[in-house]
Amino acid sequence: RRVREAVVSTQSTGGFAPNQYGLRKEDQKKNLDLSVPFRLSGLTNKAKLELVEEVQVAAKVNIALQLDTGERCQGHVSNSLSLTQTITSIAGDNISASHIIFIDVSLNV
Repeated sequence: RRVREAVVSTQSTGGFAPNQYGLRKEDQKKNLDLSVPFRLSGLTNKAKLELVEEVQVAAKVNIALQLDTGERCQGHVSNSLSLTQTITSIAGDNISASHIIFIDVSLNV
């Protein structure tokens, strides 16, 4: 079972929106990675956790797609887009993920 599943089940019964909150060990500043299984999370037995509000920072990122034809498409997109939305906004509707051989991402600072 993944840590995210526990958060979702707990927060849905408590009336919280699961994507707006995360977990943090009591003595640490960094939030837990909710995508890992419990056994890989580093949590000990009876660990005290805090429910913390996630801060979503919207940012622009530079994306470059290297296609199998040798063409390189570049663009600036929001970090909140899914991979499919990112590919569509940069390369257009005619390109599928199977035509991409390399993706280069950098923050727009």
